[in-house]
Amino acid sequence: MPSEPGVYIYKNAQGRIIYIGKARSLRQRVRSYFQEGRPTDPKTQRLVAEIADLEYIVTDNEVEALILESTLVKKNQPRYNVNLKDDKSFPYLKLTTNEAYPRIFITRRIKKDGAAYFGPFLPASYARQTIKLINKLFKLRTCNLEIDGTLPRPCLDYQMKRCLGPCVAGLCSKEEYDRAVEDVKLLLSGRTDELVRELEQRMNEAAEAMRYEAAAIYRDWISMVRDISERQKMILQGQDDCDLFGYYQEGPQLVLEVFAMRGGRIVGRREFYWEDLISFDPGEFFSQALQQYYLQDTFTPKEIYLPADIDDADTIEAWLSERRGSRVYIRSPRRGLKSEMLDLVMRNAKMSFEARFRVLKSRGEKLLKPLQDVLGLDTLPR
Repeated sequence: MPSEPGVYIYKNAQGRIIYIGKARSLRQRVRSYFQEGRPTDPKTQRLVAEIADLEYIVTDNEVEALILESTLVKKNQPRYNVNLKDDKSFPYLKLTTNEAYPRIFITRRIKKDGAAYFGPFLPASYARQTIKLINKLFKLRTCNLEIDGTLPRPCLDYQMKRCLGPCVAGLCSKEEYDRAVEDVKLLLSGRTDELVRELEQRMNEAAEAMRYEAAAIYRDWISMVRDISERQKMILQGQDDCDLFGYYQEGPQLVLEVFAMRGGRIVGRREFYWEDLISFDPGEFFSQALQQYYLQDTFTPKEIYLPADIDDADTIEAWLSERRGSRVYIRSPRRGLKSEMLDLVMRNAKMSFEARFRVLKSRGEKLLKPLQDVLGLDTLPR
C-alpha cells in the first residue's frame, strides 16, 4: 500500500462498494481501520466487519483526492458514506450559445455542453422574472425548431412582440439576432453599464431620427436593465454571501438544513433527510456533506458556517476556493451574529424534523396500516 495521497475503496463479499474515503497517506489511513485497541464507533465496527476487498487510487495531492472521493461517492452512493439524496438545486439561466440562434431558459443542472450558464438565481421566482424581462426586451426565441428561415409565417410569440422571428426569412437578420444575444450576455454577466451605454446610444439615435416610439421603448429598456442590475449585483458581487448549515438528529433519523444568504439576506433554503444513519459524528458528517453539496455545481459562497468543526477544513477550503476563483472560508462561530444565525438554522432543522418524522410519517403509517393487514405483511409496505 503506497504512502501517497489518494482514495481507498472498500467492498463487501458481493463486490459491492460499501465505503469510499480519502487520505493524506493511504497506507496509514487504511492501516488505522484494522489496528487492535483502536477506539471505534458502531458504524466503523460494522464497516470493518463487512470489508472483503480493497481498491485504491493514488492522486497528486489531497485536494485531488477530495474531488475524486466526492465524485465516486456521488456516483456509487456507498452505504457507509453520507449521500445527499435531494435532487433539487438552485435555478440557473442557460443561454444556448452552442446553437446558431440561441435560446434562454431555466435549468437546475449545469453541463459542459458549450452553452453559457448564469446564476444561481435566488429566490427561484427571480429567475422566472428575469426570463420574462429578457423575452420582452431582447425577444430571443423560445421554440425548439431548427432555424433555417424557411417557415412561411412566424408564430404567436412574434405577433406578441416576444420573438424576433428568425424562423421566417426577412423578419430578422443574423446580425440583429446576434446583437440581441450579446445584449443578454452583457446583462446576465453583470456588465450592465456597457449595455446601458449601448441602449442610450440607440435611444438618442432614434430620437434624432424622430422615431419617438422606438426611443421610448429604449428608455423603458434602460430602466428595466438597471433594475435587473441591482438584483444581479447581489449574486455576482455580494460581500455577505454565505451558506449556513444546521441539523437535528435523533437516533438514525436526521435533518440537514441549509440557508443561503446573498447580499446580507436569506434568499433560499434546502433540506435533506436521513432515516437510516448507522452512527453520527458531526465533524465527519459535515466533512462528507460539504463535499457532496458543492459537487452539485451549486454556487460557492465566500463563507460557509457550520455548527461543528471538521478535521479537513483546510483541504475543503482549498478545493472550494479553486471552484469559486477566490478564497473561501469555513467557519464554526461560537458567539456573535453568525452564531445566532446558526442557532436559527438549527431551530428550523428541528421544526423540519418534527414535520417530517412525527407528523407526516405518523399520518403515512396510519394510511398504510390497513393495507399491511389486508396483505398480511410483517412490516408496513414501502
